[in-house]
Amino acid sequence: MEKYKDEFGIEYFLPFYPLLVQYNIGPTSLGNIILIIIALYTLIKQKCIIKIKPEYKYFILFIIYAVFRDILKMIIMMDYSRTYVNRITEYVFFAVLIVCNKEFNEDKLYFTWKIAASIYFLGLIFQMIKLYVLGHPIMPISIIPSYSLRAEDMVATFRPSSFFSEPAAFVSAILPLEFLTLKNKEIKWAIIVTFFALCSTSTVGIILSVVLWSCFLFSRTETIKTKIAVLVSAIIIIALFTNLDIFSASLSKLLDVSSGGSTFESRIAVGFDIIKTQPIETLFFGTNYSEASSYIAQNINKFASTSSVLVYYRAQVVFLNTFSRVVFMYGFVGILLFYLPLIKALRTPEYSAKSYIIMIIVATFAQTMLLNAAYFTMIVMVISFFDQC
Repeated sequence: MEKYKDEFGIEYFLPFYPLLVQYNIGPTSLGNIILIIIALYTLIKQKCIIKIKPEYKYFILFIIYAVFRDILKMIIMMDYSRTYVNRITEYVFFAVLIVCNKEFNEDKLYFTWKIAASIYFLGLIFQMIKLYVLGHPIMPISIIPSYSLRAEDMVATFRPSSFFSEPAAFVSAILPLEFLTLKNKEIKWAIIVTFFALCSTSTVGIILSVVLWSCFLFSRTETIKTKIAVLVSAIIIIALFTNLDIFSASLSKLLDVSSGGSTFESRIAVGFDIIKTQPIETLFFGTNYSEASSYIAQNINKFASTSSVLVYYRAQVVFLNTFSRVVFMYGFVGILLFYLPLIKALRTPEYSAKSYIIMIIVATFAQTMLLNAAYFTMIVMVISFFDQC
């Protein structure tokens, strides 16, 4: 790993952002407060010289369109809720960081992510000891005393999530490191990251890990020796996954997903069922609803009595993945602009993070990655690797 200047930048902060953004302070979060400070620091260091690189415009197009649609919704619906105000405010912060023309250091990011992930792994190990040795249910570990990372009605569970509110949030924080370990051919580290992703019992983590390992295995740039080592490692991981008791919950969920239940139904089927009921004009430009539950309540007659949408609506757990949520809020125009920078990266021959892009595209059907910590992480990662082209 090459030496670099001891200069504070986004590379030091990005691996910790998914953790810190969980803590709300007033109208925003601890993560966003630090984000603003870094953005201002970067602008000052650059003497406020802003140079928009060609690749940045694709993200900016989506942000501008989303801001325009949200303001229009506020005017039409007369809804000046905190949700909209926060969302529009955060767009500004994302845009500031996008236009900051600061040199990216992959080695610095990789080193910091290893430190952050090691901390997250220790939290998961602590919870696993409570679960599998002591037999006690667990709650997420908070770095701020008495701060609850889950709603008050959420009871202790038997699914470890370390310092995060849920297993899916944990794997979102470590998957970029899994990509970096495979990119740097540090197979031992890749196995460790994958192991802890499996331990979290997150179905999304399992699926996205398979995507990353598959991309690496079928890459034309890797040697036969490396591919054999990866294949052997994958076989060992699969053997452990299917035979150890600590992975039984994950295996059960994965089998349920493969049969069309669990995650598939709640994260994919529900979203598409909602989209199918939208009028043609909202399919192109998005609805004026801020939440899917409000739309369902006012259009409940459009859904069949057997629709899974009504099941989740009555349970008050309606979930839209990224694809469905973008179409619901911003229409097909929005989803086209959302995918545009990802398509641009895949079409760039010298772009070195294509496996990460493929993972992100798959993740848009299993996670919500819209103007949140996962989305911001994605923006920085995608743009940073454009800097190396």
